Amino acid sequence: LLDQQLLNQATDNGAVHVKEKVVEVQEQDGLWQIKTERQQVKTRFLVGADGVNSLVRRKTRGAIAKKNLGLTYGYFATGLEDQPTTLKFTAEIPGYIWLFPRIDHVAVGIGSECMYGGKLKATLDRFLQSYCPNIKITSEYAAMLPWATDPAFFAELCAGENWLLIGDAAGHADPLTGEGILYAL
Repeated sequence: LLDQQLLNQATDNGAVHVKEKVVEVQEQDGLWQIKTERQQVKTRFLVGADGVNSLVRRKTRGAIAKKNLGLTYGYFATGLEDQPTTLKFTAEIPGYIWLFPRIDHVAVGIGSECMYGGKLKATLDRFLQSYCPNIKITSEYAAMLPWATDPAFFAELCAGENWLLIGDAAGHADPLTGEGILYAL
């Protein structure tokens, strides 16, 4: 819903939404050449709002180093909608487990640095077995996100003369929680 509202605001104010995947960007003669699966367009200014694995970032700054990336793993479930928002910091790995109740389901998950990715599911499942044994899982999800552990990361440029990185592409996320929507906005 938030993504759709932002898209609507952009198009209501003159942006044109092209529903095609960008497969290449390249700077040539002061213009950015943007190639999709069906066409090629040019622009003077390029904004990278294309997530943690940003193509625009790779072309302008280079990819985010693995040491500054995190992983999340979680479930959408029912049975805990009346519980308060819960955060549990684990002794096993840096990061935390969350329980975010919504109107008709709950999002439960865990996030940490990439190096602990292999432990996320087992750690989360142990938590759920101990604290929420009656939860009914309806689906699962996983995602990468910026998780800066190197202070030098915050000194990296996220804009140039004719380009700008925003949101996860820029690494704009809380370094403690991984939350990024507020930073992106």
